[in-house]
Amino acid sequence: MLNEDSLKQRETSIANILHKSIKLFRRVGNYELAEKWSKILKNYYTKKEHKH
Repeated sequence: MLNEDSLKQRETSIANILHKSIKLFRRVGNYELAEKWSKILKNYYTKKEHKH
């Protein structure tokens, strides 16, 4: 089972991967996929804010 610090590290890593993926999709011209992943990331942050 993950402790609180490990969970936060994992969440941060996932968010960073999503940010980098969105930038990559935009750079290669795949704006539709970038927009979809951007919405996923926004939803993630919204849900995370409501938890705390």
